Amino acid sequence: MIRKKIRYKRTQFYLSKNFFHISSITRLLLIVLLVSAWSSCRVVKHLDDGDQLLVKNEIELLGSKSLHESNLQSIIKQKPNTKLFFFFRFNAWLYGKYDEKKLVQKRENKQQRLDRKNNRKIAKGKDPVNETSETWRDRLIQNIGEEPVVYDSLRTNTSSKQLEIYLRKNGYFSAKVAHELRQRSKRKTISRYKIETGQAHKIEEITWDIPDSGLVQLKGLFEKLVTLKKGDRFSVEKLDESRESITSFLNNQGYYKFSKEYIRFEVDTLGNPLEVHLNVLITNKKRESSFSPDSLVDVPHKKYIVGRIEFHLDYDPLTKVYEPTGRILNGKFTFEYIDTLGFYPDLLENNILIEENDVYQLKNVSNTYKKLRNLEVFNYINIQFEEEELVGDVYKLKCHIYLKSGKNQSTNFEITGTHRDGIWGANLNSSYRHNNLFSGAESFNVKFLVGAEAVRPVSGVATEEEAGQDLNDNLRLNSLIIGPELTLSLHKLVFLPKLSQRFSSPQTEISGVFNYQIRPDFERSLAEINFGWKFRESSRNKIYISPFNFSVITITKSDTFEARLSEINDLFLINSYQDHLIPSFFNGNWEFSNQTSGYQKRYTYNRFGMESVGLNFRLGNELFGKKEVDENGSYTIEGIRFAQYLKFENDFRFFTNFSRNQSLANRIDFGYALPYANSSVLPFEKNFFAGGANGIRAWQARSLGPGSYQDTTSLVSYNNLGEVRLTLSSEYRFDLTNILEGAFFIDAGNVWIVDDEDNREGSEFKSNFISDIAVGGGIGFRFDFDFFLIRLDLGFKLKDPSLDRGEKWFWESKNNYDDYLENLRSKGLTEQDSYRYFPNINLGIGYPF
Repeated sequence: MIRKKIRYKRTQFYLSKNFFHISSITRLLLIVLLVSAWSSCRVVKHLDDGDQLLVKNEIELLGSKSLHESNLQSIIKQKPNTKLFFFFRFNAWLYGKYDEKKLVQKRENKQQRLDRKNNRKIAKGKDPVNETSETWRDRLIQNIGEEPVVYDSLRTNTSSKQLEIYLRKNGYFSAKVAHELRQRSKRKTISRYKIETGQAHKIEEITWDIPDSGLVQLKGLFEKLVTLKKGDRFSVEKLDESRESITSFLNNQGYYKFSKEYIRFEVDTLGNPLEVHLNVLITNKKRESSFSPDSLVDVPHKKYIVGRIEFHLDYDPLTKVYEPTGRILNGKFTFEYIDTLGFYPDLLENNILIEENDVYQLKNVSNTYKKLRNLEVFNYINIQFEEEELVGDVYKLKCHIYLKSGKNQSTNFEITGTHRDGIWGANLNSSYRHNNLFSGAESFNVKFLVGAEAVRPVSGVATEEEAGQDLNDNLRLNSLIIGPELTLSLHKLVFLPKLSQRFSSPQTEISGVFNYQIRPDFERSLAEINFGWKFRESSRNKIYISPFNFSVITITKSDTFEARLSEINDLFLINSYQDHLIPSFFNGNWEFSNQTSGYQKRYTYNRFGMESVGLNFRLGNELFGKKEVDENGSYTIEGIRFAQYLKFENDFRFFTNFSRNQSLANRIDFGYALPYANSSVLPFEKNFFAGGANGIRAWQARSLGPGSYQDTTSLVSYNNLGEVRLTLSSEYRFDLTNILEGAFFIDAGNVWIVDDEDNREGSEFKSNFISDIAVGGGIGFRFDFDFFLIRLDLGFKLKDPSLDRGEKWFWESKNNYDDYLENLRSKGLTEQDSYRYFPNINLGIGYPF
């Protein structure tokens, strides 16, 4: 009876706790709403008599529904104050928080202190301090504060006129814009624009006026380039697009000197008030008359072909004095240089897309710039064309390519901070680089690395005191990495010569790496050789393929780590931390982004990676009947088992910019790896993990999962690896100052094991995996220093899948978890007596995604 009573009381306690949590959330929402209302009152409190705070611009669109309100809103000159979280005018509230009289008094007080300080310095014969009387409050208001937007009738009238102009440019010639104010309260107003578009004017007929006999033959192609068709609504923007399209087309058809100024549009609406007759006029060139210098005559546009192509190497753009000492004629090309040529002629010939006797094409010139720039050996590139004398009826352009190369050899020593997979570190790098090793722009790079990292011991954390040192452990350097790396990059696709011309920067990369690593749990040596190709169709579309990669990894485990693995008795982890070979015969990834500018309303990014390891070695052993196998029946090479697995990973991100200082970033990351045949598990460095600064931020890196597994031998462990990973993240980002950004985020996901023979209960990836998904949320701050960004995120566990059903969410009772803690306390493994809601602190460089 006593035991039941105690359990009943405990249950009652947690029920009251549930109520407390739920009511706390409700109270939090009420507090937020009250603070928002209070701050809004504080904003209007400091307005002058008669002034009204502009809180919103509304648009009532009568007539056409094809216009986007966001486009109309962007035209309005006067915008309300920025809202934080869409309802809190934090910046305006901060601006009005400090009384101007008090600020002036603070400045005077500071100036008096500075004067006394400088008088003492002068008396001692020292130079006075040159400081401003500006206080930290002034800087706070300048950087974050935003002056309340007071309704301005003059700017409203200007906006109304601009809206009418915009509507006329989009075919609504009879549109009218009326304006009215709607009071939200005594000191707040809503500016309302009532737009009557009327009926849209549509294209009834398109005619062409082309006096040039050469261009008139291209009329059919021009018609396809005009985006406005019969029956379409009139649009000045589409006319501008058509002008650009026609100009670009002609620039790529030999018309070297043609510009968009030669294209004019004549609009006539006299026939029918709702119909537009559009006449496209492509005018001739004008030049001085040979008979009368004061008059101009029309001449047709010239169509050019490319003449002789000359390379001018070692050209100095500063002096512009070029006196070459050597000249080589190589087929269609001429090379001029000072002292020595320095490059194989084939290298330059293969990296230009301009051909002699071809029609001049601007796109070939642009792509030639890109290909020469991607060689990474020239500091100066300039392509100029010169009109040659007329031969018959053919106009030719002589092409001059001016090049100046940089230094071929360089050395570098640097100390850098690193942040990789949630692990902080510092590296001392020394490197030697040769940019033109064999006179073919081959890049040869030798690096030697000495580094230290703050690595979490895989053997886990056992006591509350140790578990409480999260931030200190994240920054304590306890591992050493040392080793060389050699890389040779060739600006062509070795074994794939026909594909080299299809891409703007084809590369073949051959590398060799050796490094030795000392970690708290083990020592590891890695030797790797790699051969791969890089393709890049554009800056937004990149492909990497490695048909050959071979790695040898040897591991010497510490006695503590050996004992820990024996205690856990987990075959997955025991087999992961073994010596192994990784013979990859295919490793590739593809990156794509549709982001075209710094600011874009919406854009996406996707990275897909695939790796196939060991299949070629397995087939070779079976084909030749090799008998060297280990106790598990796996083939070995010199006594070391080689890995065999397939691995896929896709990282998809999509971004929405609400404005230039507010955005929403989302990510879906999924990875799947399948060890088979010669392997039962993945090598430990090839496993997936969850948590950390770039993952599910409420958990430390490698401390979440797999699945709902709960370690019964330690309160916290950092060996939680898996073969399947799912990460879902959403992050709302907003500017606080010029350098400080804020963020609210929510992350979800986990890692799982594929093999059902794993002896960690709940770790397998099954059809009910949804119940194993962890959820975390939090707040972040980012310090943007232009050249790098430092990030601080505080993550809170909202749902912990390792807890029992009915206890996973943060508001639910933790009866069974308390029993679990009691069991650990009885073994001396912890002193913690209840579940604690501590945030996980993440430090990072750059955005998490």
